[in-house]
Amino acid sequence: TPWRFLPLAEATKNLELRTDALAKNILVDEKGLADGVAYIDRKSRQEVEVYGRAVIVAATNVETARILLNSKSRHWPTGIANSSAQLGRNLCDHLYGESAYGYLPQLLGQPSFPDSVGDNTIVWMPRWQNLKDPHEEKFIRGYSVYPGGGCGEYPWYATRAEGFGSSYKREVKRRYPTPVSFTVQAPSLRTDANFVDIDPEVKDVYGIPCARIHFQWDENALKMWQHSKQVCADLLRAAGGVVEGSGDSPNVPGWSLHDTGTCRMGRDPKKFVTNAFGQAHDVPNLYACDASVFLNCTDKTTTLSIMAFSLRSCEHLIEKFRRGDLESA
Repeated sequence: TPWRFLPLAEATKNLELRTDALAKNILVDEKGLADGVAYIDRKSRQEVEVYGRAVIVAATNVETARILLNSKSRHWPTGIANSSAQLGRNLCDHLYGESAYGYLPQLLGQPSFPDSVGDNTIVWMPRWQNLKDPHEEKFIRGYSVYPGGGCGEYPWYATRAEGFGSSYKREVKRRYPTPVSFTVQAPSLRTDANFVDIDPEVKDVYGIPCARIHFQWDENALKMWQHSKQVCADLLRAAGGVVEGSGDSPNVPGWSLHDTGTCRMGRDPKKFVTNAFGQAHDVPNLYACDASVFLNCTDKTTTLSIMAFSLRSCEHLIEKFRRGDLESA
């Protein structure tokens, strides 16, 4: 994050930070190696080229795919490092949805208190399904759940309460400490139907071809969604709560911001874009350092794994330079 790693990079005196720069494509040399990056300056609307011995793309899953797919040349007619034809494929995401909501009547009328004073306050129910037997449920793998409730910044249940005027306000206040909700986090499976490609016609305001996303929830993720609705309702009732409902359908794909897989890592260059270090099989001085390299979603969130893999990839790149294994572009 900006206040943790950027100060460390600045302290080396080797960092040049350019803002208002929108990456357009990867430049290549006569051998097809990464030579630098072309970007659009947001203020001048001019294209600028910068060069380097290696290029690291860490633009998030979909945008990384967009940049690489837009990096076409005589060496890479379908996008740089795409000899496997897997660039942009294998798109996965976390299904989010409100599995159950209601309230705890034993807390009605209690005084309110600031129990959501920090964004770092969170409750999490880790995966418990299919741990003893991978086929104990009707779906494979598993999901996690985020319970929420109490005196949040805004009483979300107010939109569902009936009434008008002062009586309505009293009812909202009476129920303020009582609401409970459950949000499921269910991973989708890799499928050929879910991928990112480049729109053949649509361009953004800077003239760069836009990414086009093809995605639908797979049957396994939808089974987890239905399972979570039953389990969370049972849990709320067991706590003495009143179940008022659940989401009619999952949130739209992309809601979680946990999409993965467009530069999937693996040993076989014919089936995967990058190796275990995020290094492109086809272009050894090109690295992807975000969730695009992940094989698929899990029941966990992606952020800490992205940070860990990125540090690991950077160490790998530094060692390659130290040993002279990377040819300078």
